[in-house]
Amino acid sequence: MKRKGDELSQDIANPCSGATADMYCEPASMFNYVTPIDFIVGHKAAITGVAICDNTIVSSSCDQTLGIYNPTPSSFSCFSTDNIVSTCVDFCNDTQTIICGCADGSIRLWNLAPASLISCINSPPSHSCPNGIKCIMLLENKILAGHENGRVSLSYLETCSHLCYFTDSQDSSATTCLACYSHLNEHFIISGHANGKIKIWNYTLNNVIQTFQPHSQAVTGIKVIGNNIVSASHDGNINILDIRNGHNISTIHELNGSINCLATYEHYIITGCENRCIAFWDIEQANCVYNFLAHTAAVTCLDIFGDRLVSGGADNTIKLWQLK
Repeated sequence: MKRKGDELSQDIANPCSGATADMYCEPASMFNYVTPIDFIVGHKAAITGVAICDNTIVSSSCDQTLGIYNPTPSSFSCFSTDNIVSTCVDFCNDTQTIICGCADGSIRLWNLAPASLISCINSPPSHSCPNGIKCIMLLENKILAGHENGRVSLSYLETCSHLCYFTDSQDSSATTCLACYSHLNEHFIISGHANGKIKIWNYTLNNVIQTFQPHSQAVTGIKVIGNNIVSASHDGNINILDIRNGHNISTIHELNGSINCLATYEHYIITGCENRCIAFWDIEQANCVYNFLAHTAAVTCLDIFGDRLVSGGADNTIKLWQLK
């Protein structure tokens, strides 16, 4: 565990640090200062995923380990994932168990105290294209995972068993991010893809009901806010779409170029970017209200719990920020 509070304070002293002449941020009183809480070091390769629940942070990394951070007493430890790269991670229904998606296509359920593997869900193999997992999320008591072959898999959390695939026979572009929404007691799955497309799936019928093309490069994050889909992409754009018809309500061009990850906080969009910055955007005004240098390499992942933001980077570090 390593702390560099002074270094972090210097990084964010100017809310537009690292900005070029044409990068402009509106002042926002609530973001006069994003306070650094901790700088977590322990992984030996780029961070691929982070999740925060209460005061516990878990992380996945290209170094084939998962990490656990606890603030009281302050500690960070890593444990091996049996020589398999975990590409994404999330908490289950408590802070004692987590799920991770792996490059070999498996989903693994882990106990944190002590760190031990509970179960492994091996998806049916795909002989035509890679089956590795790119993203993962929980939907009620089921696990949704996005795969390199463009599919979305559904598995039971309680029995740790594979249930079915959502497959688009017309498109096998990698599924890079997931979200869900409900309407009139029906569940729908939203997936972002490496070819810039966004798809809406009928949860019951397992089929695609709408496809949009808001981006020219990979979609790296999706959030649902009311009747709108907010998406971010490697093309440097944030798009706000009407979920009902795919109509483009607004397009915001990211100050920092390629966007690697997306989060939302109150009425703000948060982006983590290739040029090491984190930016806050007002959804209604579609403008940047805060932009700061967060890591020494690309920001690869973000997560929010309450008023705390956690970020992971290609610099192998995790940083915890207080937003208010």
